[in-house]
Amino acid sequence: MKKIVSKFMLFIFMFIQVFSIIPKQVYANAQNIEVVVQSNQGIIAKGETTKTNALDALDDVLKSKSISYTAKDSQWGGKYISEINNLKEGDLGQSTGWMYAIQRDGKYEIPMNSIDATTLEQGDR
Repeated sequence: MKKIVSKFMLFIFMFIQVFSIIPKQVYANAQNIEVVVQSNQGIIAKGETTKTNALDALDDVLKSKSISYTAKDSQWGGKYISEINNLKEGDLGQSTGWMYAIQRDGKYEIPMNSIDATTLEQGDR
């Protein structure tokens, strides 16, 4: 019995040693999300972020470009964007303002919730 236990322990030890010398791959767990801010005048900002909340992603990219914006509390709950780079809601007409959409798997989606309540996924734009 002692001999079997010894062989088993030797097998475990060798098994661990073999797997400790096999090269290990490190996988990055980073989200790659591209944010594009565009107005009627063209692209204001474009960049990548690892933030998974839509408002946080917008904030990250705009701050990295030193572009100001204003997020306000909406009457329906949550936040909305009222101004980016001095272009305010209503500047282009009575019912104009900032909207957002998510390009996911090649299709655009317009979320039906506030920007601060929207979760982004890897590969979103």
